[in-house]
Amino acid sequence: MKCISVLVLFAQCCASFTVERTVPLSCDAQWDTSSSSMLNIAFQWTQHNELLHWQYKELDENCVQVDYTTHIRIRRMFEYLVPSKMLAATISKHVCVQKNVLQEKVLVSDIVLLESLSINVHATINKKARVLEFLGEADLRVPWFLQMIENTVISQLQDSLREYHELLASELCKGQQGL
Repeated sequence: MKCISVLVLFAQCCASFTVERTVPLSCDAQWDTSSSSMLNIAFQWTQHNELLHWQYKELDENCVQVDYTTHIRIRRMFEYLVPSKMLAATISKHVCVQKNVLQEKVLVSDIVLLESLSINVHATINKKARVLEFLGEADLRVPWFLQMIENTVISQLQDSLREYHELLASELCKGQQGL
């Protein structure tokens, strides 16, 4: 009797997408990378979920590092895959500002539905046009068992980046009257 070994490889799927938008600003804005501003943005982006293990570090006069753990809400259609409506995730952000330009490199890890997720954000305050120009690019790896709903996962992440853009624009003008 011969023994036959079968090796089955489950390839993980990878995808990239871009979100590009421009939103009007109601103020003369400038970037604020203070700990309180970064904390407020993170808290709002997670829909007011608890931010655990918050760490904020100024790297130099232009850059900061922000790390935290939080819970993210998942869409109803994913509930059959995960026993909870909330998933833990670790966020690590490297944020730099040069004049009117903000650059963020975000790594999301320890999340059940994604093998990896990295997001690069480039946002420019256009003072003449009084708008915030936003470019968000993401690279992700989806586990093999979610490949059939990869487009839905990407759609949810695109929505999240659009929401983040609106949040950045709102935070820029928070507490200011339309100057």
